[in-house]
Amino acid sequence: MHTKCFERGFDIDKESVQLVIKCLDPHGMKCRDARKLTRRTYMNNGPNYIWHMDGYDKLKYYGICINGCIDGFSCNIMWLEAYTTNKGPRVIAGYYIDTVRDDELKIVVRTWNSHKLRSMKNVMSLCGRPELLYNFPELCGADNYQGDVEEAEIDVSEHAIMY
Repeated sequence: MHTKCFERGFDIDKESVQLVIKCLDPHGMKCRDARKLTRRTYMNNGPNYIWHMDGYDKLKYYGICINGCIDGFSCNIMWLEAYTTNKGPRVIAGYYIDTVRDDELKIVVRTWNSHKLRSMKNVMSLCGRPELLYNFPELCGADNYQGDVEEAEIDVSEHAIMY
């Protein structure tokens, strides 16, 4: 927090920042001092519901880019590949398609990393059409607005349109 204050133009010493934080959040300060911070709870609906994908670019200087994916429920490694690049969407899509083809998975898989949904959802639908978003909006982070319509509501709507 001292660094953030310094970056914003406040010239304040570390001890003063610690005293302010201790007054504002004493419970959090005790947890941080004891190194007993609680993690967020992680909920997953089952195997192959969420796959976590990420790349490792630290070895890019040597021409090695590592890309991996694990299943969020079982923590199984779906793939761990090294190649000269992991920025090309075709490379990552190839890893995904090969894994799905090898494992014969017939379900929709949500791909997620800690920042945003990746563009992999376009790979899962034919010709890049938004079929996945339309048929399964809740998997792409949208609300499902498809609901049941009663027969009486249809009759009222048809009557309103005709007159």
